[in-house]
Amino acid sequence: MAEEALKNSFLQQSRGVTRIMVDTSFNKYGIGQVDGTSFVMTRREADEIIRAAENDPVKIANALGIPQSQLKNGSLVRIDISNPRSAGLRVPSGNEAGANSQWIPEGKLPNGSLEAVIDATKVKKDMLKVRKIGN
Repeated sequence: MAEEALKNSFLQQSRGVTRIMVDTSFNKYGIGQVDGTSFVMTRREADEIIRAAENDPVKIANALGIPQSQLKNGSLVRIDISNPRSAGLRVPSGNEAGANSQWIPEGKLPNGSLEAVIDATKVKKDMLKVRKIGN
């Protein structure tokens, strides 16, 4: 998928983007990886993944390509991020620190949903809304 097409798909989602991650990592490091990037999806797709997984963190992790071993360290949190354009929204290259063996080219998640990358260093605290997922 071309970079511009992915950006347009994300930017059509006027509610912003979402990052789902383990709470202990978020509390310790914030939304970014060691290279300052952060994988995100549209809020609508996050809603659909959570609903289809019946709010089950293991099913959500599988859908997103998050290794289940990470769930041993904490619970999942949903972080909604407003104004992703100001944070350098783009197609992931696969070279980001958060890319793992389940990474798929052209901005796709294992379940077929779209993903993009933002620069976490450009995200201000007032752009975040954080909620716990699951029990």
